[in-house]
Amino acid sequence: MTAQEPSYVLKDAPGKGMGMFATRDIKRGECILSEKPLVFATRNFVRTQLAIDAMTEPDKTSFFALHNVHSDVPTAFGIVRTNGLPLGAKAVDCAVYKVMSRINHACAPNVHHTWNSKKKKEDLHAIQDIASGDEILTSYLEPFLVREERMEFLRKNFKFECHCSLCAAPSPEYDLTVKRVKICSDLIMTCASSHPRKSIQFVREVLALLDSIGGEGKTPFYYDGYQICAMYGDYTFAQEWANLLLESYLMDAGEDGDEYERYLRYSKNPRSHERAGCAPRQILS
Repeated sequence: MTAQEPSYVLKDAPGKGMGMFATRDIKRGECILSEKPLVFATRNFVRTQLAIDAMTEPDKTSFFALHNVHSDVPTAFGIVRTNGLPLGAKAVDCAVYKVMSRINHACAPNVHHTWNSKKKKEDLHAIQDIASGDEILTSYLEPFLVREERMEFLRKNFKFECHCSLCAAPSPEYDLTVKRVKICSDLIMTCASSHPRKSIQFVREVLALLDSIGGEGKTPFYYDGYQICAMYGDYTFAQEWANLLLESYLMDAGEDGDEYERYLRYSKNPRSHERAGCAPRQILS
């Protein structure tokens, strides 16, 4: 789903500088923004500086107006380190944006941003319903960190103390759930080659645990469930997982997301996975 009218405004966020706020109700799965970078940045100092020097004057003005918490490095690189978003989940290179880089952090965010390599833009999707007037918040963190890990990462990399709803009222139960999610997620593929039924049990446990803490972050685990069933030739069960995978991915990234065509293919034909049938057939449902 794509927004048909402006759905956000940038304005002062008390105690946080600028922030993004909803100007109308936004539905889960809606694409709030698809934005072209001001500049691409790499670890190569010279190439990044050349890219910054080559920006238009209006883009330079927008770039140097962004916050910089890293005074120990040259200003331009401090801005990149403070505001850069990676070009994919495991990417080293990043990009800086006029609008997207203004979004503030929450450990329990209401949006998810993804790099769209086909459009060469960063896409921002709502991962829950957002009411008009609410601040639009993303996460600067890796997934599944306990409170102390989150606080340490944010202090080190962004120089602030987090007072979001999740950090303001520490929950030992939440931290225990996150620890269990990490344990189970590590065991899913470890067990897949010899104990696929156990792997599927771990997938189900992770999904139930995620539901208990807000329900976000399920897409990779739906993929695990699908892949394991396809590997062992349980295509009926693989079909169910593939449908859940596609539905979840649509909420995360939309129909023009990088993985949409692949996940749609799996949903239409669960035998189309590159490792389908590679293991002795088992019924895992």
